Amino acid sequence: MQSHQPPDREPDPAHGSELPPASWSESASASSPGAAEQLYLAFAEAAESRTPSEYQLAFDALCAEHPEHAAELRRLRQLEGAVEELLQNESSFFRPGSAPLVDAGRGADGLARSFQPGETIGDFTLVRFIGHGGMGQVWEARQNSMRRPVALKFLLPGRADERMIALFEREARAGGRANHPNLVRTLARGETDGIEWIAQELVEGSFSLRDAIERFRREPALPKDYYRRCASLVQAIAQGLQAAHDAGVI
Repeated sequence: MQSHQPPDREPDPAHGSELPPASWSESASASSPGAAEQLYLAFAEAAESRTPSEYQLAFDALCAEHPEHAAELRRLRQLEGAVEELLQNESSFFRPGSAPLVDAGRGADGLARSFQPGETIGDFTLVRFIGHGGMGQVWEARQNSMRRPVALKFLLPGRADERMIALFEREARAGGRANHPNLVRTLARGETDGIEWIAQELVEGSFSLRDAIERFRREPALPKDYYRRCASLVQAIAQGLQAAHDAGVI
């Protein structure tokens, strides 16, 4: 992976690695608002190709060069580490790309139940399996009365108690109150033959934050605008969360 460091930078004899370029320090004045954030973003973008030990040495040098921002820089790094750990340990309720469950729960008659493309559940015809978890599945489906594609989320029959159904109902009501381009719309909620379901907007070509991170990890080098794109993504998420908050959802 190609380094972003300038070739004429002198090594630090104490650390055996390069010190942060002067441009990192010049990216924010000591008294400007958000100076520590600007310094950290510039540092992270320039140092992304380093090994963990080299990264730590360079980060220590950055803190030593800017003692007035050292505490905030360390806090930002801790936050970044916490997010990375969360993403690595995340166990999603729905696992995209997994195969459909053979035993998808038990119906009122106590018999095992499976779902297949082409099957009809109320007003919806199942088209394509999207993902599943321990308590439910998500399918791409067609709402026949409206002739539109939807994402149909449902609890598996026989695997949800009254509490789970109540939480499912609450999720549907909350989704129905919020309306924003950065939020998936809830279109309908119902029950068919013991199957509790929520119909939501189907977002074509969507992918999770984990998908994006895994894609970048496969690249030989991060795009030059990687951190700006991350900032734009966080901004879009924050706008959606604010809309949900305004609607009383969170």
